[in-house]
Amino acid sequence: MKTILTLLIFFNSFLWTAMYSIKTQIMSSEWALLLALLITSLFHLYLYKERFKRAARY
Repeated sequence: MKTILTLLIFFNSFLWTAMYSIKTQIMSSEWALLLALLITSLFHLYLYKERFKRAARY
């Protein structure tokens, strides 16, 4: 359940970033999707690292 929820949050933030880049026509859609994937991957990696750091203390 936790994995599905994480994937849904990841997919949702990925779509929002991609749609913003495409709508504002900052860059082509392929580069926007790649950038959105990179940004959301880094964000979720940071969240996972922080959560693991907190769990390792106890």
